[in-house]
Amino acid sequence: MKKSKLEILYDFIASSKELHIDLPDDVLRQTAEMEERIIREDVLPVLRDKIEPTLSQIKRELILVTEYHPGEPISVRISRKRNLSDLSDAIVLTPDPVVEHREGITHNKKGPISSKTNLKVTIPNGKVFFNKTAAETFCQVIEYAGLQQVRSIGMSFCGVPIVSTSQDAKYKRAQRKSGNFFIMHHSSTRDKAKQLKQISDALNLDFKIEIV
Repeated sequence: MKKSKLEILYDFIASSKELHIDLPDDVLRQTAEMEERIIREDVLPVLRDKIEPTLSQIKRELILVTEYHPGEPISVRISRKRNLSDLSDAIVLTPDPVVEHREGITHNKKGPISSKTNLKVTIPNGKVFFNKTAAETFCQVIEYAGLQQVRSIGMSFCGVPIVSTSQDAKYKRAQRKSGNFFIMHHSSTRDKAKQLKQISDALNLDFKIEIV
């Protein structure tokens, strides 16, 4: 039977360890992304369908932490902490809810086309983010700020989280894949500047944001 890409990566990792060869970061990144995709697409739906109905009997908030070690029984711990912020290296894989978009009437208004604008963002250490398009700069700055940190702010546009764990059916072309997340950049340059200002204020990043 043909091996999956993940199995091939596991074999490569095992062989490298035996030969005492340092693994490229890209191999580890791809392996982690594939593992997390399996959890998101195969494991979480089972948890939602089988466990959530039983958990609904509990009326107080809690966090269940599942420990999995290959070849050993699964261990589950319970915590009364209100969120995952106390687990510094935790990765949130829960798919975002599907957004129901209302299909409105499209008005074809002809008028002058505004000149294309861009974003320039300077961070306190002097580094400048300035790419070919405002969308590229916007996404790069969000990656710099930290995807999970930006996601924790709870920002959205057109009902879609700025940093989402799911690809939106309507706006997927305006979402950039970044690791386990999708960055929503379907907005005007002016709106992108406002969003980056909100991120800067919320995370105390002191960005200097310019529309150029």
